[in-house]
Amino acid sequence: MFDWFWVSKGDITTMLNKINERISRMSAALDRLTAEVTESKDATLAATTLIAGLAQQIRDAIGSETQLNALADSLDADQAEIAAAVTANTPSEPPVEPPVEE
Repeated sequence: MFDWFWVSKGDITTMLNKINERISRMSAALDRLTAEVTESKDATLAATTLIAGLAQQIRDAIGSETQLNALADSLDADQAEIAAAVTANTPSEPPVEPPVEE
């Protein structure tokens, strides 16, 4: 019933060190994930702002072929920038996580 009572101080230290290592890895992973979520939210907000303003820009440009062409050129540039960002931030292979020791 009290087998754990006979565990040596060295065994306890080893177990605590392993727990601390896992906590450190989990903390680093959480920090990375938090940063990725923030980046994703920032990108989503930027795209949403662009799209939300698009309808009004089109309404404002009605009747002006020059303004409509400028708006189309701007959209082409924005689309290329978004596509480049998505491509640059899409890993070709999923990252391999190190195995967790039990």
